[in-house]
Amino acid sequence: MKILGVIVMERYKKIISILIILFLMIIIGLRLSTNIIIDISWFKEVGYLKVYFIKLMSISLLFISLFFIFSIVYFIYSKLFLKNIISHIKIKNRTINMRFINLIAILLIVILSLQFSIDLWDDFLLFLNNESFNMVDPIFNKDISFYIFILPFIKIILSKLSLIIYFLCGISIVFYFLCEFIIREYCEEGIINYLKRNMYLFLVLSLIFLGVIYVFKGYDILYSKRGIVFGASYTDVNISLIFYKIIGVLCIAVSLILILTSLNKVKIRYSIIGGIILIGFIFSESVVSLFVQDLFVKANEYEYEKKYIDYNIDFTRRAFNIDSIKESTLNLKESIDLNNIEKYNELMSNLKINSYDANLQFFRATQVLRYYYTFPDLDTDRYVLDGKDTQVFLSVRELDQSKIDNSNWQSKHMYYTHGYGVVMNSVSEVNKEGQPNYLLKDLPQENLTNINLENPRVYFGEKTKDYAIVNTKYKEFDYPRGDINEEYSYTGNGGIKLNPFMRILFALKEGNIRFLTSSAITSDSKILINRNILDRVKKIAPFIMYDEDPYPVINEGRLFWIIDGYTTTNKFPFSEPFISKESSLNGINYIRNSIKVVVDAYNGNVDFYIIDENDPIIKVYDKIYKGLFKDFSSMPENIKEHMKYPQTIFNIQSDVLKKYHITDSRVFFSNEDLWDISRTRKTPDGEYILNEATYLTSVFPKKNEEELVLLEYFNARDKENMVSMFGVKMDKDNYGEMFLYKFPPQDVVFGINLFKNKYNQDPYISKEISLWDTKGSNVLYGDTLIFPIGESLLYLEPLYLKADGENSIPELKRIILYYNGKIVIGENLEDALNKVLYGVSSQNNSDTNILNDNSIKEAKKVFDMAISAQREGDWATYGENINKLGEILNSLQE
Repeated sequence: MKILGVIVMERYKKIISILIILFLMIIIGLRLSTNIIIDISWFKEVGYLKVYFIKLMSISLLFISLFFIFSIVYFIYSKLFLKNIISHIKIKNRTINMRFINLIAILLIVILSLQFSIDLWDDFLLFLNNESFNMVDPIFNKDISFYIFILPFIKIILSKLSLIIYFLCGISIVFYFLCEFIIREYCEEGIINYLKRNMYLFLVLSLIFLGVIYVFKGYDILYSKRGIVFGASYTDVNISLIFYKIIGVLCIAVSLILILTSLNKVKIRYSIIGGIILIGFIFSESVVSLFVQDLFVKANEYEYEKKYIDYNIDFTRRAFNIDSIKESTLNLKESIDLNNIEKYNELMSNLKINSYDANLQFFRATQVLRYYYTFPDLDTDRYVLDGKDTQVFLSVRELDQSKIDNSNWQSKHMYYTHGYGVVMNSVSEVNKEGQPNYLLKDLPQENLTNINLENPRVYFGEKTKDYAIVNTKYKEFDYPRGDINEEYSYTGNGGIKLNPFMRILFALKEGNIRFLTSSAITSDSKILINRNILDRVKKIAPFIMYDEDPYPVINEGRLFWIIDGYTTTNKFPFSEPFISKESSLNGINYIRNSIKVVVDAYNGNVDFYIIDENDPIIKVYDKIYKGLFKDFSSMPENIKEHMKYPQTIFNIQSDVLKKYHITDSRVFFSNEDLWDISRTRKTPDGEYILNEATYLTSVFPKKNEEELVLLEYFNARDKENMVSMFGVKMDKDNYGEMFLYKFPPQDVVFGINLFKNKYNQDPYISKEISLWDTKGSNVLYGDTLIFPIGESLLYLEPLYLKADGENSIPELKRIILYYNGKIVIGENLEDALNKVLYGVSSQNNSDTNILNDNSIKEAKKVFDMAISAQREGDWATYGENINKLGEILNSLQE
C-alpha cells in the first residue's frame, strides 16, 4: 500500500507540474497576444477591422513568401557549396555537424524574413497599386509615379539582396583564406580549387549587383544638391550620369573576366586590372565632377544651369500646389470714396479685434472653473448667429487627467471620465472693460446663441490620454454646480465590452489586477481606449501625416473634431525640400491636404473623407485600403460649412513662396526679388518674430460677399515694405482657392513693422502707449490685420493692457487704424473708424452708428450737388451748397 501511495503521489506531482506548466504557457501566450487581441477588438469597435488585417495579412504573406524564397536559396547554397566544404574539413577526423549549421540558418532565415516583411510591406503595396501623376521628368521621361511608388521598392529590394550576396561572398572568401593559410592541414585535397571557384562565383554575383545598383543610382541625380538649385544639374547629367553608366558596364565586363579566370581561360592579372579600372572610375567620378563644376560650370553658371533652374521652379511649384495661385496687382489710391466705403458697413462692424493669445488667456483665467479642467487650444470658425455669418473664437473645456490623483484608480478611470462644454465669443466684440463677450460659457453650459448644443460632453479630445471605464455600478462626474457635482452615465456607442476574458486581457496589458478585483465593473461596463484624437486616427491610418491642431465643430447637438490629413513624399524630382527642424514635415518636397478626418467627441466614431481626388498618392491608398476613405460628397453639409484651410500647409506654401513666386530663371538665378514673411512684435520693446498667418473675414476686390480667408504678408527681403499679400479662401465652393495680391514695385506699402513704427512716431499715440506701458502694467499688441478696403489698405492694431501679476488678464483698451495715410487711435472700433474715415469721434455717443448716419448721406448729397453746379458754372448754387455742407459738418463735430 505504501508503494502504491508513493506511485499515486508521484503521478499527482507530475499532473500538477504539467498543469502548472500549461497555466504558465497560457499566461505567457496571453501576455504575448494581449495587444493583438485588444487591437482586433478596438479596430472592430471603430469599424476598421479590415484595415488592421490588410497590414497583418501583407506582412504575413510577405513573410511566408520570403521564408520560402530564402529557404530555397539556402538549400541550393547548402547543396552546391556549404555541404561540400564542410564535408572536406575534418578536425580530429570528425566533420562539422551540418544539423547545427542548418538550425542556425533556419533561425536567421526566420529573422531576416520577418524583418524584411516589416520593412517592405507598405512599399510593396504602394508598388503594386501605383497611380500615374500624368507628369514626366525631363531627364529620363518617366512618370513621376515611378519615383514615388516603384523606384523606392526596387532600391530597397536591391539593397536587401545585395547585402545577402555580399554576406555569402564574404563567407566564401573567409573559407578560402582559412583553408589556404590557417587550417590547411585539416582541409582535404582539392578543396582549395573548389573554394576558389566559388569565391569567383560570388564575386561575379556581387559585381553584377553593384552594376545594377549603379544603373539605378543614375536616377538619384534628380535629387542632387550639387548645382545652384535642388535636382539634376549640368554636371550631374553630363558627367555623373555618364560615369554611372560606364561603371555599370565595367561591372559586367569585370564579372565576365572573373568567370574566364575561374575557368582558367585568362590569367588572374586581367581580373585584377579590371578591378583596378573599376575602382578608379568609381573614385574618379566625384573628382571629375568637381573639376568640371568648379572650372567650367561656375564660370558660366546661368548659361549651363538655365534649363535645370526652370525644371526646379516648375516642379517645386507643382509639388507644393502653388502653381494654381491666382495673381493680380493691387494699385492703391489714397482717396476716400464714401459710396465705396458704405458697401463695407457690415464688414466694418464685424472686424476681428480680439486676438488669439489674449483671448486664450482670458478663457483660461475665467472659464476653467476647476483645477482639473483645461483649454488646450483656441480655434476660430464661423457660425450663423441671428441670421448672420459671424466669425468666432471657441475652445473646448477638456479634462486634464494628469491633475487627477493617480493613486485613486477608481476616481481617475471611472469617475473623472470626460470634459464638458465649449467657450465661444465673437472676434469682433468686447465689453466695456475690453474683455470678450461670451456667447457660450460656464457650467452648466450657458448658451446665448441659436446654436444647438444638447450634449457638450468630451470623451475624446486633444488632451485626453488615459482609458476610461463607463457604465459601471457608479455614475460619472459630469460637471460642478455650486457646491455639488452633477453626475452622468455614458449612453454612447463607443467602447469595448469588459467581459471576463477582456478583463483578464486588460489586467495583463495595464499590469493592474484591479480590472479583475473591482466590484464596480459589471457585464454592461465598457472601456474607452485610444481617446486622444490624434493617436486615434494615427492608429487607424498611420501612413497619413496629420495636422497637430485639430479644431472643434458643433453639429447635431454635440461636438465633433476635424483633423487635416496630408499626403507627402520627399521623392518628387527637382522639387526643393521644405526645411524646418521644428516641423514634423521637415524634408518633404510634395504635400497635399487630401484628407479631412471627423471624430465624434462623444462616441469616438472616426470618418475619413477624401477632399482632393486629384492627388495620386491618396488614390493609391484608397485602392489599398478599400472602405477606409469616404467620398467628400458624403460628408454632412453642416460639417462642410466649418471646413478650414489648415495653417500648417499654408505656412509651408508661404515659406516656399518666398522664393518660388519667381518664375523667370534669370531673376531666380540673380536672387533679385526674394521675399520674407513679415515680422511683428508682441510688445513695444519685444523681439521681432515671424507674423503668424491670420484667419480673417473680409470682402476682397471684385467680390461682394464676406468670406473667411487665411492671410499672410510678404516684405521685400531684408526690408520692411510690403510687396504682396497671400491668401486662401475656404467658404463654400471656393475652398482651397489661393490668391496673391502684388503691389506695384514703385509703391512703398507699409509692412507690419512700418505700420507699428508709424503709430509709435505719432506724438499722441506714442504718448498714450508710453503712459500705459509703465511700472505695474504692460502694453501688448494684438493680431495686426492688413486688408483691402476699396482702393486702399486698412491697417488695424488692437492694443491690450495687462497688469503685472501671474493671474492678470489682458484687456482691449484701444484700436489703432491706418487708412489712406491717416493714422488714428480710438477707444473702440467704431470710434477709430469714424476718426479715420470721417474725421469725427463717437467717444461720447457710442450708441450712434456714424457709418449709417443720415447726416453723412446728406453731406455726400450736398457735396455732389456743389460739384455738379461748379461744372455747369452755376456759382451761386455752388456757394449755397458749400454753405450747407459746412453747416452739416459743424453739426457732426458738436
